[in-house]
Amino acid sequence: MASTTQAATFSFVQETLLFYLNGKRVELLASEIDPNQTLAEFVRGRGLSGTKIGCSEGGCGACTVMISSWVPETNAVEHRSVAACLLPLAYVDHMLVTTVEGIAPAIGMHPIQQHIAAKHGTQCGYCTPGVVMSVYSTAMRNPSLSMSDVEQCLDGNLCRCTGYRSILEAARSIAVDYTPSSDGKLSKAAAVTPVCARTFVQNAVTFPDELRQPLRPLRLIGKSAAWYRPVALSELLDLKCAVPNAEVVAGKHSFPEHALEKPQVISGNTEIGYQARYHPRPPGSYQSFVSTTAIPELKAVKWTEQGVSVGAGTTINGLIKTLKNPSPSIGTPNVHQQEGFSAICHLLQYFANNQVRDMGTIGGSLVTCDPLSDLYPALIAMNSVVRLASKAGQRELLLDDFVLGENKTALKPDEVVMSVFIPFSQENEFVETFKESKRRVDAQAMVNGGFRARLQQREGKWCVEKCVLAVGALGSRAGLRMKSTESFLEGKEISLETLSSTSAVMQEELKASVVHSRGAAAYRVSVACSMLCRFFASIAAKKGITDVAERLHSALPDYSHPVHTGTQDYADPSPGSSVGSPVPHMAAEKHAKGTAEFVADIPIPQGCLYAAYTLSKRAHARILRIDKSTALAVPGVVAVIDASDIPGINLLGSIATDEEVLASKEVVFYAQPVAIVVAESHHAAHTAALQVNVTYEDLASIQTIEEAVASNSFLCEEKLLEKGNANDVFKSWPADQIVSGTIRSGGQEHFYIEPQAALVVPSSGNYLVRVTSQNPSKMQRAVASVLGIPANRVESRMERIGGGFGGKQDRPQFLAAACALASHITERPVKMVLERDQDMQITGQRHEFKTDYKVAYSRDGTIEAVSLEMYSNGGCSLDLSPAVMEVAMFAFDCCYRFPAIRITGKCCRTHRVSCTAYRGFGKPQAMVVTEGVIDRVARACGIAVQNVRDANVLRMGDKLTDGTPVEEQFFACWEPLRQKFAQKQKEVLQFNSENIYRKRGVSLVPSRNNIGFEADCLNQGGCIVNVYLDGTVFVSHGGSEMGQGLSTKVAQVTADALHIPLSLVFVGATATDRVPNTTATAASTGTDLNAGAALDAATKLRARLDAVADEAGIDRADWNKVVSEAYGRRVWLSEIGHTVFEKFAYDWHTKVGRSTLYHIWGAALAVVELDVLTGHSRTLSVDVIQDLGRSVNPAIDVGQVEGGIMQGIGLYTLEEFSWAKDGHLRTRNVSTYKIPTHDDTPTEMNVSLLKSSRSALGVHGQKSPSEVGVQLSACVLSAIKDAVYASCPSNTTHIQIDTPATCEKIRAACPSHF
Repeated sequence: MASTTQAATFSFVQETLLFYLNGKRVELLASEIDPNQTLAEFVRGRGLSGTKIGCSEGGCGACTVMISSWVPETNAVEHRSVAACLLPLAYVDHMLVTTVEGIAPAIGMHPIQQHIAAKHGTQCGYCTPGVVMSVYSTAMRNPSLSMSDVEQCLDGNLCRCTGYRSILEAARSIAVDYTPSSDGKLSKAAAVTPVCARTFVQNAVTFPDELRQPLRPLRLIGKSAAWYRPVALSELLDLKCAVPNAEVVAGKHSFPEHALEKPQVISGNTEIGYQARYHPRPPGSYQSFVSTTAIPELKAVKWTEQGVSVGAGTTINGLIKTLKNPSPSIGTPNVHQQEGFSAICHLLQYFANNQVRDMGTIGGSLVTCDPLSDLYPALIAMNSVVRLASKAGQRELLLDDFVLGENKTALKPDEVVMSVFIPFSQENEFVETFKESKRRVDAQAMVNGGFRARLQQREGKWCVEKCVLAVGALGSRAGLRMKSTESFLEGKEISLETLSSTSAVMQEELKASVVHSRGAAAYRVSVACSMLCRFFASIAAKKGITDVAERLHSALPDYSHPVHTGTQDYADPSPGSSVGSPVPHMAAEKHAKGTAEFVADIPIPQGCLYAAYTLSKRAHARILRIDKSTALAVPGVVAVIDASDIPGINLLGSIATDEEVLASKEVVFYAQPVAIVVAESHHAAHTAALQVNVTYEDLASIQTIEEAVASNSFLCEEKLLEKGNANDVFKSWPADQIVSGTIRSGGQEHFYIEPQAALVVPSSGNYLVRVTSQNPSKMQRAVASVLGIPANRVESRMERIGGGFGGKQDRPQFLAAACALASHITERPVKMVLERDQDMQITGQRHEFKTDYKVAYSRDGTIEAVSLEMYSNGGCSLDLSPAVMEVAMFAFDCCYRFPAIRITGKCCRTHRVSCTAYRGFGKPQAMVVTEGVIDRVARACGIAVQNVRDANVLRMGDKLTDGTPVEEQFFACWEPLRQKFAQKQKEVLQFNSENIYRKRGVSLVPSRNNIGFEADCLNQGGCIVNVYLDGTVFVSHGGSEMGQGLSTKVAQVTADALHIPLSLVFVGATATDRVPNTTATAASTGTDLNAGAALDAATKLRARLDAVADEAGIDRADWNKVVSEAYGRRVWLSEIGHTVFEKFAYDWHTKVGRSTLYHIWGAALAVVELDVLTGHSRTLSVDVIQDLGRSVNPAIDVGQVEGGIMQGIGLYTLEEFSWAKDGHLRTRNVSTYKIPTHDDTPTEMNVSLLKSSRSALGVHGQKSPSEVGVQLSACVLSAIKDAVYASCPSNTTHIQIDTPATCEKIRAACPSHF
């Protein structure tokens, strides 16, 4: 019993959770919910699977929903877009929750959904519902939004497929300033009527009267957690004073003793939800949460003549809105008064993402006191004051004094942050805020800052009277004041000399403060100094200090959000033919409405269990003991399985079976699966998986290529590829015309938005396997092998996957086998869905490459001989590493005429997860080497890099390394862009002559792609086509639909061959009992193999039906009548199709064969703008001319090109792995691994498909677009290099920038100005 002095009484009168879900009332008893459950988990459990889970961090946008609540102060409904994967279910009490399923009419689609679907704004469709809901909720909040507003609202929505251009073009059609003339050819062809948001927002949401009633205190006591929602500040303070053993009485109810164990105050749950995800409490511990969402005092906004006080419960978006809209009660503030407010808003637009800004609050950010906080530097610069409240009263502190250290504040245990007061800026006071991060939007700061200076005029010169320089993400505390620099600057004139001397002082102060453990210390210091330059530039521009303004004009902060545009050009389809028509993806409407079913969405069979991996905590070690006892004691756990439980073979693989499903005696990479926990719930399985205790004996670990080479650790024999005699050339060539060096290209995570998942259902010794896989038959064979049963007892079926890019080609076999093993042992259905961080650790990545090169060249830039030693980090097993290396070796010559080439390729064995297939399959790595060699020769010769390209580019009659000739299609791609390059180059040179701190670069690169597997047996495809009596047609092929539009193209080819409308054709799921021995949808073969098989089947069917029509005297065009007649004549209305490629594969022993079935040519021209002070770049334009033969579907093909380009931009400039010394991957979710967002899309993206091309070997003359875009994006990397060279014209030496060319690497390559 607690002492009476500690006891507190609360009036918690509501003990059920009440909210509306898509207009339907939901009321839950406390016993029916778990306060730890998220909103996403709940709605998905209700069958609303349009709300996807992609990251569980609130960073991918797939789970976006809208929540609406009544605001008594404004007598209005407030709409917010939120990340449902972070939001606790209990948070939405007395709110209206709207998911993607809830916005469409009973029949048809919402205008946003319609435009997304019709304008090709979806490919795999996994991210699409989240995109729709982000745009919808933003429109509901602001019906008068502009096109720029629409684009900015998508900063928290990731897409790995489309390249974003089509999404942005479709979404902005609801904007007030939208005009159809801004659309490209594809959107115009969709002919969708634009609908302004102002039109559909009216009466779009019916807010229930029940939810308008005053809120009551809420108390929900669950088995493992408690949730409290006080409605007054006094109640919150009572809870803060409560102790774990206090007896707390609410009415007639008593809280259990553990109910208030260290209660955590919840505002938006953006930080606590993240921490709970990665630092879960041990099983059996109890948590208490206190929500502040209903406390009016914490949401109060009070304007005075001095400034504004904003309640700590105000969201970040709410703060932005407040600062942009001063209360009429104080009149209209002067421009100078809003200087600081504008600066704060500029910074906060880059605070996380729109969903987090709509959830996260001022108080949550201040109490967390993260040194990386974006809020602190801005508020400290403004001399903001924080108000704290406790039962004893209130007190105020300068925010700068509130911070005591890293994640440490002056907040007492019994206090809460009540509000923050932000003063107006004064006359002659200037404020700027800054943020630099790995990615411009939705990324933690590498360094940020808030600078304020008050000027006074002395002897006609403007001098600094007082200043505050607060820098964040650099030191050990949030918003670190540069006090020495402030003291030095005060009293000094705003001049270039002052900037130089102050920068020197600041640099020393920063060096003494920087936290080195966060990495990139030198970069952080350099960028922090550049913020001072920008500050001076801003002040000089505003005050008209001419000499400073003119010198620094290109250093001014850039807050612009240009609207993205693009054009498309392609051959118009032949009248009456489905082939060549830019029809939308066949599942586009399902994607947009959220009804497309993915593996994780499949309704759970009765008695279904959930499985989770226990992952190793060593990179290389012997397993001495696996202790399952603690895990088995976790409630809900059914079984813990290890390698000894496998009835079949514990080895799987790609080229060879050399990797264990579960580590038996030795782990060979960090996070290797060691055990499988099977439980009654997903949460229980993952909780218990952490409780499996494994005892290890550490062994020596090899992590890098250098370590592998030193240890002679390789996966396979060395490969050798030669053309001419490079060794002889080097022997005779002048030494001063030979250069050598090393080029590195980093790995890349596939980052499909849909994590890998599996569902296995047993039935009388048979198994139905549903896996997120590009290779259904591989899954079938893996399950059969591990279970020790015949393949005919396993059916592998898949309808769609949410992106693959090679990552779901072979690696999912391990997940399929693990899930099947759990099902086999428990004799129950089992579902297994990987968390994002697990997926990234165990499913493999793109190969990291290191290439040592030597080049002989002539003075005019002609390359005479090249010798390469290529090394890849293959990881712990063979996988597909040899094939990736072989493709890279053949891809090196690209579109250049190198007369003598000698390439050796070695695949290193290391103790990392096995690297695997990835879109481009070695060609992107080779492209880096090719263009790197071209660049090196250009610098050695002292001539422009484009001139070296011109000197070495292919000419008609030339042959490639494999002996195949160049085709005229290449020149049709190259020559028009070569002419455009000349004009772009003039514009770039003009810009560079006028700007010091911003430089532009331009580059044109050629591209050549291959198609087909090296193993001839894989170059075959199968299909079945059934015709039904109502005239409809069913098709099932052997490929995997992963967003690339394969099934749409198959349907188009089938309809064309049968001479029927496309609407009559339906393409069903791929299943091994329909089409056996399927080939992986990979190597750019999907369309040619599967549409080729469909063409074969449909052609034979059509011939059979034409014969019937002719015999019966029926018009062949009367489809239904012909079908009926055929059935009456007992003609079989089904056909199997099969197609094979002609044999072409290169034999590495005899050196005979080709590297590809056919060549796919292209070229791309990029212009970028580089911020020399920070190393950040923006792609201004990309122009592409691509040879895709006779495109089956130009809309899909253009989307594939654009998506590949964005994936390549990520590879070459942004996406970076960080590996710890012990072998674990640090960058394993959206918070630490950054893929491109819509903001990284080229401002102008123009894609043209050759109109006169036709492949002799592709289906209907088509060529595959699947991988071409990745290599084309090398133009952006080369343009960045061009801009770097422009930043230091006096430096004529070569600058090597390894990929990814991150802002840190680029900044290091640029000259230092301070």
